[in-house]
Amino acid sequence: MKTASFPFKKTLDEFDFSLGQRGKRQVITELAGLGFIHAATNVWGRSRGVTKTHLSVGLGIEAIVGGNVVYFTTMAKMGTNWAV
Repeated sequence: MKTASFPFKKTLDEFDFSLGQRGKRQVITELAGLGFIHAATNVWGRSRGVTKTHLSVGLGIEAIVGGNVVYFTTMAKMGTNWAV
């Protein structure tokens, strides 16, 4: 957890689906399976209004629990080429 450098600690269980995200529950549940890690898939791209930071931290925590090494960063720090 220390290596990940999360800006805060929020799990997926703490995600508030009442904030206009009700339709995203199935997608988030699927992401929690962490299949995107092995597929090396960009999960967020240019998604807007998805509370990406909370979900990124929550998925990162799930990944750590699953035995993965996680480093938190932002799309801005990665550069615009990643936001496709």
